[in-house]
Amino acid sequence: MQDRYAGDIGDFGKFGLLKALLAEGFSLGVNWYKAEPPESERDKETGGFLHKDGKHPIHPEYFVCDEPLASALQKISESDARSIAQLEQAALLDPNKTLYYHEVISVAGRSQWHKDALQALESCELVFLDPDTGLNVKSCGKGKAESVKYVWDHELADYLCRGQSVVFYQHRHHKAPEVYFSEFRERFLAMEGVAHKPVFVLTCPKRTVRDYFLFAANEEHAVCISSALRKMVSGPWGEMGLCRIEKFES
Repeated sequence: MQDRYAGDIGDFGKFGLLKALLAEGFSLGVNWYKAEPPESERDKETGGFLHKDGKHPIHPEYFVCDEPLASALQKISESDARSIAQLEQAALLDPNKTLYYHEVISVAGRSQWHKDALQALESCELVFLDPDTGLNVKSCGKGKAESVKYVWDHELADYLCRGQSVVFYQHRHHKAPEVYFSEFRERFLAMEGVAHKPVFVLTCPKRTVRDYFLFAANEEHAVCISSALRKMVSGPWGEMGLCRIEKFES
């Protein structure tokens, strides 16, 4: 997650999901995977960004899903200093049940950054991981500047191995859905602490297709996660086409 993305249509679905999970009784930890934009994403002459990511506002017709949330995010997105800090300060999530970890990732300090995140969010029943892109890919090694945009498999597994449920953001790959989900299914089965955990997927398809993979640490959590997703898709969020549940068998 980068400050320049705060408050757009992606955050609307993200916070809608997290609010639904909180409503099921979870205590929540949010690890923003806060990253500074790599220099490769900036124009060398102007210093501006090469792409207009984070510039997709919430269309007025979607306010029916959650008007207070949409209004608050719109205000942040129109700010000259939109940021993750603004998202936290707006108290969009129940402050009595939510903890945040917002330290910036660095390539060199990644290991200690992860240890600090684990410690900061240790008391949470469910942890949300919010990288720019999703799980790491073979083309981006740990030493590359762009590696801060990914979650590494062992980071995901560390939360699950100690009994916490996990949600992570994944930017949809340009592959046929059956291939895309099959590859993730095989990958999860090979992960320590992840294999055979109940897995759910919520897709938010507006603008950029975003998938949220949800791993339940136990059957009780699985029931609560399933309930949260069903309530979302059966209400305005689903009716407006902002989200759908994917069939995913782990």
